[in-house]
Amino acid sequence: MKSPLDEVCTRYYRDVRLYLYSLCRDAGLSEELTQETFLRALVSLPAAHPNPKAWLLTVAKNLWISYLRRKKPEPLPEGDLPSPAPGPPDLLLRSERESALWRAIEKLGPRAREAVVLQYFEGLSGEETAKMLSLTPGALRVLTLRARRKLKTLLEEDEI
Repeated sequence: MKSPLDEVCTRYYRDVRLYLYSLCRDAGLSEELTQETFLRALVSLPAAHPNPKAWLLTVAKNLWISYLRRKKPEPLPEGDLPSPAPGPPDLLLRSERESALWRAIEKLGPRAREAVVLQYFEGLSGEETAKMLSLTPGALRVLTLRARRKLKTLLEEDEI
């Protein structure tokens, strides 16, 4: 019989890894941060948490921010992102349409990309996403509306 933590890990591992990959675009680093996220869950996940997925994604984001503070990488110019190494998107998004969508999402700005991933891939509510991004619900709606419009334009250009 699985423990409740084992069930949480089994259920949300893929979601946390894909979210971290969307932030760092590095398969190895996303795996490392995912493992650290679940290690922290082992130590401190409240047993009766109403939304363990939102809690795990918040922990994952905080680990990503801590990593950035330690490493202080050079910021990439907007629109000049490196090609991602083969990793979770290649394994999880198999069809050409989904791959084109992922490529378009990677062309969004960091905040818009994160909002789209949290709401549409991770299934968080607008309220949960706004809280994670420190935005008001109205600001999140504007951000996601603009992101969807840009995605539509990018996909039309890609003829998908």
